[in-house]
Amino acid sequence: MDDVSIAGRELAHDPAFDTLDIYGDSRQSDEPKVWRIGHGRKNIIMNKLIHVGFGNIVNTEKIIAIVSPDAAPIKRLVQKAKETGMAIDATQGRKTKSVLVMENSQVVLSALLPETIAGRAQEGLVPEDEED
Repeated sequence: MDDVSIAGRELAHDPAFDTLDIYGDSRQSDEPKVWRIGHGRKNIIMNKLIHVGFGNIVNTEKIIAIVSPDAAPIKRLVQKAKETGMAIDATQGRKTKSVLVMENSQVVLSALLPETIAGRAQEGLVPEDEED
C-alpha cells in the first residue's frame, strides 16, 4: 500500500482493491475516521452528501440543525455569521428558506425548505437494529 500526505491528511492507496483511504482526525472518538473512495472487494465507506440547491452539496454528518430563517434569533445568528465570514450563501440570490447550522459554527443558507433538506438527509438511512 502506498502512503502519501495531502493537506495534513494521510492517504493510502491499496492497488489490490482499487481504493483510496483518507485518514482524518476524529473529534468524537479515539479512532481516526476513514473515508474509502473507489470500488473493489471492500465496502465503500463515505460520508453522505446531500444537495441543498443549485448544485451545492453539504456533508450530512456535519449538520447540527436545519431551521427556518424567520425567527429573530436565527436572523441574528445569520447576520453575525455574515459579519464574521462564517456564512455560506447557497441561495443563488433567491429567498433563504432554510439555515443549516454546521459543526464548525458555519451556517449554510439554502433556498430549499427545511423539510426538503431533512427528507434528503434521511433518505437511505436504516435504523441500526434493521441493518443485519
